[in-house]
Amino acid sequence: MNKYDKLYDEIQNGHYLRGEQLAKTIIQEVEKQLGFHFQFQQTADYTNQLLALIATKYQPYFLPLLEKYGYSYFGEMQHIIRNMGFFPNPQGMIKFPNCLGCQMIPGGYVLETTRGNITVYYASQYFSNLKPYILLFKCHSACLDVLHGFGGLSASTGLIDLPLGGKHYHSFINYGNGIIDLAHNAYLSKDDYDLAFHPEVLNTVTADILEEEEKRINQQESLSKPKQLLLRLALDKQIKKKET
Repeated sequence: MNKYDKLYDEIQNGHYLRGEQLAKTIIQEVEKQLGFHFQFQQTADYTNQLLALIATKYQPYFLPLLEKYGYSYFGEMQHIIRNMGFFPNPQGMIKFPNCLGCQMIPGGYVLETTRGNITVYYASQYFSNLKPYILLFKCHSACLDVLHGFGGLSASTGLIDLPLGGKHYHSFINYGNGIIDLAHNAYLSKDDYDLAFHPEVLNTVTADILEEEEKRINQQESLSKPKQLLLRLALDKQIKKKET
């Protein structure tokens, strides 16, 4: 495993597994307090089980533990925006600790949060020509396809929060003074995107330099080639920064 794969595995997989263990611990502590076990589908991971539980009447039992284990406001906002993008339920969103209200507006919604209001438009409605690229959990590949298919855009890749601390890699499209997040079906101003996602940007690239950048990275030790190009380029920048 080279240094690129090692860093990727440490962040993308290591941080996720740590969050899973913390979510499991929190759920088990509440189950012990209540004296019964919560029932979930076997396919649901512990983090999604936890996020589902804190939006129920049992939330007061979880709040002290969320604070104890470093629950992330940004991780919560991403979860809410992703769900609103693909499985809209405005009333369900206001049950989360940091979401005080969710008001529908033409083409989108406004989240009233503990840190301010966040206005989100549905990218699928605002940019109808992007509908084929709006795919859940396909941020890197979808952004790359958009760069190839449309002019005048750039894509950024960086790190965003997981719900229980740690980070994971994520790509999004820069469009004028806004951000198109294909994997969340969301279009936000840059300020609102920072308030919701607070990305640590590692690399930004435009279509006209993609071919050159790919050739450059293919001539050196890099992240395994089956991984998406935008992710590989971000890892390259991340490694260079660590080594300077």
